[in-house]
Amino acid sequence: AGVLGDRGELDSAMHHYRRALALYRDVRERRREAQVLSNIGLVHAGYYGSSRLDPPRATAYFDSSTAISAALLTYAAHART
Repeated sequence: AGVLGDRGELDSAMHHYRRALALYRDVRERRREAQVLSNIGLVHAGYYGSSRLDPPRATAYFDSSTAISAALLTYAAHART
């Protein structure tokens, strides 16, 4: 999907990101879920151009990604002790 974004094909990129997000959530692959949420945030932050620019939406996706990543780090830290 990132390649599609680089080529300016944002509708197609978002389609693939949404599919990936649903799949990762279904299989509870939290690390990959966080990665896709961050990538969707980049689209809305204007990284691939301004056609989907929506800073509040980008922030929401980044916040969700960060929350998952923080939870995973906390879990990993507790697992080591």
